[in-house]
Amino acid sequence: MADNQSTEFLVLRTTRVGDSKIIANGVTPSSGRMSFMVYGSGSGRRGGVEFGLFRLLQVTYLDNGRELKRCETVEVLADYGGVSRVYERYSAGCWLSRFGLANMLPALGCPYLFQAMKIGFERLSSGDLLPEAIVTGVILVYLREGGWLSDYEDSPETARQIQALLEMALGGEAPRLTDGNWRELHEWTRALLRLNEECVIPDECGG
Repeated sequence: MADNQSTEFLVLRTTRVGDSKIIANGVTPSSGRMSFMVYGSGSGRRGGVEFGLFRLLQVTYLDNGRELKRCETVEVLADYGGVSRVYERYSAGCWLSRFGLANMLPALGCPYLFQAMKIGFERLSSGDLLPEAIVTGVILVYLREGGWLSDYEDSPETARQIQALLEMALGGEAPRLTDGNWRELHEWTRALLRLNEECVIPDECGG
């Protein structure tokens, strides 16, 4: 018999199916990528309204062993809809969405990457940090959690700088750098991704 489970769920893509159903794709801290079949307002059942793009939800679901889970209850914890107010931030949010869905596998927890994604969308929504800085931090957390970052910490100074960026990505204060510095770091981290054969890199989409 299937058990009810509860998790945070960051909505990264929604697809309407017919007039009354929505497939919501997103990521969770302990179960990686996850998808829900939920019902829109036209069906008379609860769920579809809450599953908006770039929302952080608390979801209780029936773990039926299938790819599409059935939502039992849902609570909106945060709405990062402010991402869409500025094109550069929206572009960065779209890139992060595709990156997370491509590289967080089902049933494989990535709690640090999930936290970095959550903080990243919060900052994109509020506009208090450059998109390049946010994406840089998320990429570094992905590389660290996957065990691929240590090869590039080739000096104590580099290791300290990377640690400061990792702390920023997980909610700490951002280093005081110029816009040009952030863009250089962004290009450097994107180059590191290209060296990793296991990483799926989305097409360029702004930030």
